[in-house]
Amino acid sequence: MTKKISLATLLFFTVWFINSACKKSTTTTGGPIVNNNVSALGDPIGTFSGLFVEASAANGGIEAGFYNTPMPLHLSTTNANIPTGTVTAVYCNGTRLAYNSSGPLYDDTTHILVYPPAVWAITGNANFPSFTYTCTTAMPTYNNGASLPSVINRNQNLTIPTTDAANYDQIIITISDAGAHTTSNLAASASAMSLVCVKDSLLKLNPTTNGSISVTLYKYNPQAFSGKNYLFITGTSYNKSNVVIQ
Repeated sequence: MTKKISLATLLFFTVWFINSACKKSTTTTGGPIVNNNVSALGDPIGTFSGLFVEASAANGGIEAGFYNTPMPLHLSTTNANIPTGTVTAVYCNGTRLAYNSSGPLYDDTTHILVYPPAVWAITGNANFPSFTYTCTTAMPTYNNGASLPSVINRNQNLTIPTTDAANYDQIIITISDAGAHTTSNLAASASAMSLVCVKDSLLKLNPTTNGSISVTLYKYNPQAFSGKNYLFITGTSYNKSNVVIQ
């Protein structure tokens, strides 16, 4: 079952942005950052002043957030932090995103946008420039759900193959016992053939017949506008439920 990715619940990011002198906002088209690299765990290398997220197109999921000091995004080891900055307006494919102050982030509440491509148009302010950018990055795909285990033995290491996944930079797998316990993120770049969850991590889970395995794929597209780095993210999440953990 594929589910919507929510920036607020899945990323929970903050990328802090370095304050600069006030200047007039200008519309720019920017250009790609030269070093579009990821670590061995798939985390994007660098720091960013904002994130733009396109979740699975079939389920909606357009969100954006801005930051007052750039920070890295390391989903392999931690959730992202909470946004701190605001702009005048954020549009995607002509639709103005609603500002959610509890995020705080900008969210598509219509859930009718079709993408890719996603045409982002930002009306900036003294802290963030105005810019437009068309993200044509294809969605990651995952077609290996049927091979995920239906039964997990907590006393054995568990190897999960990453085959039949495409167009991604990072894969993250978590296992939950449907209670208060979840394994640490298992993360890797696209070069990995499998991920191993060691039994020490599995032993933290409670026995259940309602466990789940979550597989999330991210594709990262860093861009620079007026000297500030932003990260455009496309993502797909797959969840297998009713997993027996014994």
